[in-house]
Formats: sequence, structure tokens, C-alpha cells
Amino acid sequence: MWHTILLVGCGGFVGAVARYLLGRLLAVDGLPLATLCINLAGCLIIGLLMGLSQRHEWLSPSVMALLVTGFCGSFTTFSTFANELWVAGNNQQWLVAALYLLVSVAGGFGMVILGRTLARLL
Repeated sequence: MWHTILLVGCGGFVGAVARYLLGRLLAVDGLPLATLCINLAGCLIIGLLMGLSQRHEWLSPSVMALLVTGFCGSFTTFSTFANELWVAGNNQQWLVAALYLLVSVAGGFGMVILGRTLARLL
């Protein structure tokens, strides 16, 4: 258990630092280019890792904890969201996928509006 927690933490550290550095490197005033690039890269990475884990047994649960949960989880949670959306669609759970997409995007945006509104009141 502790071994896995340590792997997730190490992967998370590297993912967070990579996100920060890429965010600085790709920063463009007025455009969310850095976030877009990071989210798309994270989706590519998690898709590659999940696909490889299904084809090859050398991606052990420990390696997946380090790379998927740790690195990708801190690099961008959008990659996890996109992968979970793919899983629902792949399992032909179309209603679940549609609701997850709608609630995540609209709900997330709504929560940002609510949080900013509450911040103005405090």
C-alpha cells in the first residue's frame, strides 16, 4: 500500500512540475493555449498508456500508479476525464457518457461562476 502511495506521489510531483514548466513555456496573453496544449498532451499520454497496458503486461499496476494516477493525474485531470468518457462509450454506456460530459463541462463551468460569485460576497 505505502509503495503505491509513494509511486503516485512521485509521479504527481513530476506531473505537477511538468505542467508548471509547460504552462510557463507556452503562455500567451489572452489565450488559454498552455492549458489547451497540456490537456491535449495529457490525453495523448493517458490514451497511449492505457492502450499499451491492455496490449502488454510489462505495464504493471505499480507502473500504472506512477504514470497514470500520479503523473497524468497531476499533469491534467482532464486526461482522466477524457479516458473515463472513452471507457463509458467503449462499453456502450451512451447515456452515462453523455451525462458525464454534460455535467462535467456545464457543471464545472457553473461551479467556477458560483465560486467567483461567492468570492465577491466574502
